[in-house]
Amino acid sequence: MLQVLKSRLRKFRLVQWCLGLSIVNAIKEGRQLAPFIVKKPDKLMINIGAGAFNCKNWINLDYVSDWYADIHTNVNFMRYDIRNDLIPLGNETVFCAYCSHVIEHIETPYIEKMFQDVYRILGGGGYLRLAFPDADFLYNVTLQNSDYWYWRLGWFKSSLSVDHKKLPGPLDFLVREIATPKSIFYRWAVNPIDSETLAANFRERSPEEFLNFLVDGLKFRADCPGDHINWWSYEKCKATLLKAGFKNVILSKYKGSVTPYMCGNAFDRTYPRMSCYVEAIK
Repeated sequence: MLQVLKSRLRKFRLVQWCLGLSIVNAIKEGRQLAPFIVKKPDKLMINIGAGAFNCKNWINLDYVSDWYADIHTNVNFMRYDIRNDLIPLGNETVFCAYCSHVIEHIETPYIEKMFQDVYRILGGGGYLRLAFPDADFLYNVTLQNSDYWYWRLGWFKSSLSVDHKKLPGPLDFLVREIATPKSIFYRWAVNPIDSETLAANFRERSPEEFLNFLVDGLKFRADCPGDHINWWSYEKCKATLLKAGFKNVILSKYKGSVTPYMCGNAFDRTYPRMSCYVEAIK
């Protein structure tokens, strides 16, 4: 009986040692062992273009339309139109502002105005976190003619797309992501670009020239607010943020916010495989 007890004790100590080693390794590797608990900041936290986002202590701002009616069910938000409204909050009253996959839907002058307004409402040391389709990455991956785009095929089979005999090629996917109304597959296309013209411009223009060619003439349409009509890269976004007054702009990573308030599971959920993440600190 004594031998059995000693054997069990040795096993228990071995389990303790292994568990302790696992915890040490987890800490070294930066794994999350438990929810990160932080004190609620004194200032506000807002999500611009929040959609279905629903997170405690956050204020949601979003555009109202039939297009987004389904995702706004049971979500409280303040009506906000980037093209026509100022953010309805006082100067330096906000600590964190989050804006995910919004700026590609709006013309650049209005995004410049929105960045300036966010700068106004942020307190010193406040954060703006942005996520958007990474135009540089998407251009380069299309240049490789790879199978990267397979994950987007569902859109071309949805009710938003019209039936075509040919399957979409890499350039068709790129157009859908950068300039949706220019896609020959889109049900509500405006001046769609035929395949030959598209391929010729892709060959002959620089990346920036080609991206500008895609979005040229595109404007926000109230009945199609889900359209992508603008392209953004880290450098373009950084220049626009600096112009708005921010002094510190960094290229971030997926779930890599410098503040724990924007690191949880509620953040960076939209298409991380194609997203660029940028943070600006006031």
